[in-house]
Amino acid sequence: MAEKKKMSMGKKLTFVAIGIVLFGVIAVAGIELTCTSWFCLSCHEMKELGATWKLSKHGPDNPEMHNCMKCHAQPGLIGLLKAKIGGLFSLAYHITGDYNLEATQPVVCVREGCHQLADLDRATRPNQTVTLSHAKHIKVMKEIGTRYQCMPCHRDIAHGEAKFLPDMKTSCFLCHTNQDIAASNCALCHPKHPLVQLKDDTTSIIEYHQDMKCVDCHTEACKVTKATCDTCHEGEDYGQKVVYKGKAMK
Repeated sequence: MAEKKKMSMGKKLTFVAIGIVLFGVIAVAGIELTCTSWFCLSCHEMKELGATWKLSKHGPDNPEMHNCMKCHAQPGLIGLLKAKIGGLFSLAYHITGDYNLEATQPVVCVREGCHQLADLDRATRPNQTVTLSHAKHIKVMKEIGTRYQCMPCHRDIAHGEAKFLPDMKTSCFLCHTNQDIAASNCALCHPKHPLVQLKDDTTSIIEYHQDMKCVDCHTEACKVTKATCDTCHEGEDYGQKVVYKGKAMK
């Protein structure tokens, strides 16, 4: 019986090298695939979040947002690997039927290539009725140890039915109670008021209410409706006459 020829060391190294390359290609392709919105939204647990994401500024219409890890991973390779490990937990939860969104890595908004504090906190913000120090709020989030530095206020920014700005009731009041808001200076965050006036009247309603406090109208969730006017002007039908930024108030 002929003696089997032993494989040379060179061939062994060649096969090892080819195996490493193939493993690397498969690993990279797998990582790229599992970062895509298509993959993430393929699970039924993501159906609702996926529907609202498609409506947001961070949705598929934004060419930078096809990769979910753009937001759901810390910057750098280590951050990506941590997110992928978290994804394995998500897969385990999916298989066991006990899904838990806490497996998702914290969203990082202020990072290279995305939002910059210098832009968010610039002194002049044309056409904006609200301004505040994002740097101070993020500092507080870090101090209290929350995983999400921006989400306490902008919780609906990417998965909230096309709603991009904070809501007083579900965002600001998490930290600022009604009493704190009432006792504070609203102008710290609201330097100017949107244009509100009566039909066929060029005078701003604000001028008619100069002696009143903001919270006299902006009670509870700080949202003014047609019914708000009736608290002082009952029977005078002012709510039907109010025009908010050129449109009738709801």
